[in-house]
Amino acid sequence: IVKRKEDDFNPSLRTGTIELETSALEILNLSKTLPFEIKRALKTNETTRFQYKFLDHRNQDVHRVIRNRHKVIKLIRDVLDAQ
Repeated sequence: IVKRKEDDFNPSLRTGTIELETSALEILNLSKTLPFEIKRALKTNETTRFQYKFLDHRNQDVHRVIRNRHKVIKLIRDVLDAQ
């Protein structure tokens, strides 16, 4: 771990003042780039999000919306079942 040059600092990152340098690197497996950034899924084209729904569900905001929708529907069903 080495300190970055002052003109390379990234104040928006917690580790923005340091870098990891290596003398050797072994790549164990290659992967394709994701079709969209998971953290910014809500800003992505809706068609792309539906096509890659399994990635969309990794987003905490999307996950929270799905859980809240489940709770509301469950509450409605519980009330109707009691009737």
